[in-house]
Amino acid sequence: MAQKKVSRDESQDLGALYIEFQRSGSQRRRWMEDPSEPNCFIPQSNLDYETLKQTCELNSEVKDVPARVLPDHELHGLDPNLNLLGFVHVDEAFTWLGFTALGMIVIESIKRDPRMNRHNISEITHAIYTRNFPIESLKRVHHLYRNANNLSWPGGGAQIWDFARDPEIFGMLLGTRCGKMISYLVLGAFPRGTRHIARVVTCPAPTECAVHLRFDIEEIEK
Repeated sequence: MAQKKVSRDESQDLGALYIEFQRSGSQRRRWMEDPSEPNCFIPQSNLDYETLKQTCELNSEVKDVPARVLPDHELHGLDPNLNLLGFVHVDEAFTWLGFTALGMIVIESIKRDPRMNRHNISEITHAIYTRNFPIESLKRVHHLYRNANNLSWPGGGAQIWDFARDPEIFGMLLGTRCGKMISYLVLGAFPRGTRHIARVVTCPAPTECAVHLRFDIEEIEK
């Protein structure tokens, strides 16, 4: 799995961090899959793009760009000529750099200052996607991790993680910052028990990015 380059003293806490990621990610999985699971505090998202634009003074225009602008777009299985909607917003309140297309979101960088922005980053992502596409069409979310994040990732090609294959690692991936945001996106977008993150695909990249993560969103079979 991904390993952050840390000092000897910092490494002493990695075991506890892994356990916490696994615990919190497993809880989010249960919230998505079981509407009777208690203590879910994520409300349904009602933030739309126009409201976001008014409250956050967006400084970006959505622009058409071809998928080939993405680093290692071939690893995503994307047609290089597929049109994506590029969105860039950077200010003190929040940062969102990425792309959308029908059925998918590609995130390069996200962050938020809760002191300056009352909207969660999952709500912001929901609003950006639904500006052009219905939320019911969303099938996957990609996250590109850069070498600048000080992450290392062993080679070996793409790996698929789900609850059946490895519940601990799957839970840990949902417990990361990225997994948390996408879990909250699903919980805020769909009634609980109807859709979930079915799997996470990790794909080491040979060039610019340290690793790509793909979160697959699917309907829950009854």
